[in-house]
Parts: sequence; structure tokens; C-alpha cells
Amino acid sequence: MPLRAKFAVGVLALCMAAPALAGEDAKALFDRGVALVDPYITLSGRSDADPKSVQGRQSIARGIALLEQVTRMRPDSWQSFWFIGKASQAAGDSAAAYDAMKKAYALQPDQRDVAREFVFEALCTARSGEAVTAARRVSAAHPDDAGLSANLAVALLADRQLDAAEQEAARALRLAPGDPITRHLAQAIADVRDGKPPPEYCAQ
Repeated sequence: MPLRAKFAVGVLALCMAAPALAGEDAKALFDRGVALVDPYITLSGRSDADPKSVQGRQSIARGIALLEQVTRMRPDSWQSFWFIGKASQAAGDSAAAYDAMKKAYALQPDQRDVAREFVFEALCTARSGEAVTAARRVSAAHPDDAGLSANLAVALLADRQLDAAEQEAARALRLAPGDPITRHLAQAIADVRDGKPPPEYCAQ
């Protein structure tokens, strides 16, 4: 079972309203871009439309193009970079998703959902060191968030820091004892110690 589910995000406030962009043109572009990509991005508690369909591919490409225009007008629009990253993720383009999430993360490193997605894309592109650094920072900023603690354990496991991964998984379980994904993670760490291959991080 892949650990992708631990990185599923909630329906963010940024999904509900455009960022504070200067001028109606940028806001209109943002709104149009989000409307095009939103049905295809993965959010927890929601079934996304098929991003591999003809309509899905076209909508994602058009939406990304509009959101990229916004980032040229407003380079500080971390919401636009986040949606570009999620849309690229839906399209199966890990390199583009990582690049966009890294830009969003540079602007908002302590925003939970930005950090979650950047950590995931760093893992998916074999940058476990970056994933650990980002996961550790956001977990420290939100010490009572069991999901962020579990995500740090995932990053530590990917970086083969097994002792630290075990300690962090145990902390996540103390915060959320009934969470099945974290229980699976603790078992995955034990399995790696026993010589089994690590979990898959990039299951879409």
C-alpha cells in the first residue's frame, strides 16, 4: 500500500477564493485557471475527474497556462504556484509539479498544505533530503498536527534515517492513536529494517 494518502490535502481556503492580486485582470486569470484545473486535482474527501481524458488533458493545459500568466504578473502568488503544482501532479508530470511546489513552498514554507505537497513531490523526484528539511520545519511549526508528524516520518524513512523515522512515527501515533495510515507507516519502517523494499511514494 503506497503512503500517498498521507499527503492528501484538505479543501483549502485557497480553493474557495482567489488570492489578493492587484487588478481584476490577474484575479480573473486566476479564477479561470483554477476553474479549469480544480475538477482534476486530488483533494481528500473528493473523487477527482479523469485527468487523462481528452477533456482533462486540455483543461489542465489551459488552466496551467492561465495560472502561469498570473505568476508572471504576480511572482508572489503562491496560490497560483500551488494550483500549477497540483495540476501538473494530476497530469503525471512530477518534474513540473516539483518545480511549482518548490516555488509555492519558498513563499509559504509554514503553510501546511503547501509544505505537504512540496514534501511529497520532493520524495517523488528522489530528493529525500529536501523532503526531510521541509517536513521537519512545518512539523515544528505545527507540533500538534499528527499528519505532519507522520509525513516527517515518511520523509525520514525515504532518507533511510530509520531510527528517527521510528521515533517520529511513534510521536504521530501518540497524537492520533487510531490513525490506520500511521499504523501502516510504523509497520513499513519495521519491514525496511527487515530488508523489505520501502513503500512506493509516487502512486497517483
